[in-house]
Amino acid sequence: MKVPQPFPYQGSKRNLASAILGYFPEGVGTLIEPFAGSAAITLAAATANLAENFVINDFNGPLAELWRAIVNSPEKLGRRYQSLWRAQHSNRRRFYDEMRDEFNRTGKPDLLLYLLARCVKAAVRYNASGEFNQSPDNRRRGMLPECSPPRCAKIFSPPRQYFEAEQNARRATIRKWSRMQQHPI
Repeated sequence: MKVPQPFPYQGSKRNLASAILGYFPEGVGTLIEPFAGSAAITLAAATANLAENFVINDFNGPLAELWRAIVNSPEKLGRRYQSLWRAQHSNRRRFYDEMRDEFNRTGKPDLLLYLLARCVKAAVRYNASGEFNQSPDNRRRGMLPECSPPRCAKIFSPPRQYFEAEQNARRATIRKWSRMQQHPI
């Protein structure tokens, strides 16, 4: 099964997804992916129609916002990524550093998408101050704009119910949403 992935991510279960899905029982009501990262299991399960509802959750708030943008405004995110990808060509290292600094100030999802596509080993690294501090992989320019989130978002277009998981200090609650959402725990 060929499942589009919106971004590279260290630790992704993309290569294991089909084997993991083989253990799914029949009639899954809600699939909860608590440490989503690249949401490889959710994407594969949605592609194979193995669940009716999905919850994507991750502790990394900017990553959760990136997923929200992928689901809710994939065309806008795709255009912004394409703009960033094309702008990097004059001086890729300087551009990467500027975008990393801007991401650390703003937390914008499109900037995180660009950083994930360009950073060493697609590894998310934050310093003690909470700033993204991974270096760029100077051997590659990042994923081509044609491979960006709009392709992935088509997986979520069938009429399904999607949920956002929210954890408070005492208990976890699940809130119904009309489209797939995610939230840091």
